[in-house]
Amino acid sequence: LITVNIRDWDDNIDAVYLSCPEITGFDTVPFNPNGFENYSLWLVNEFYATEGEYEAWIMAESDGDWLYERVFITVGE
Repeated sequence: LITVNIRDWDDNIDAVYLSCPEITGFDTVPFNPNGFENYSLWLVNEFYATEGEYEAWIMAESDGDWLYERVFITVGE
C-alpha cells in the first residue's frame, strides 16, 4: 500500500496518479482519495519486474495544472 499526502495551496486536487509502467504495466495508475490531502494505491507488480530500484512519478492534477514528484520504488525478492 502506498499512501501520499498532496498539499495544494487551494486544496483543489482533481486526481493523483502513479507512473511506473515497468511495475504496473500501465502509463498511469490512479490513487484513491482517503480524505483531506491523503491518497492511497495498492501497488501490484503486475508484470513481474525483477528485483531492483525503479524510477516512478507521482502526478497530481489541480485545476488543469500538474504537480510532479519523482520517487523510487524498490522491488525485493
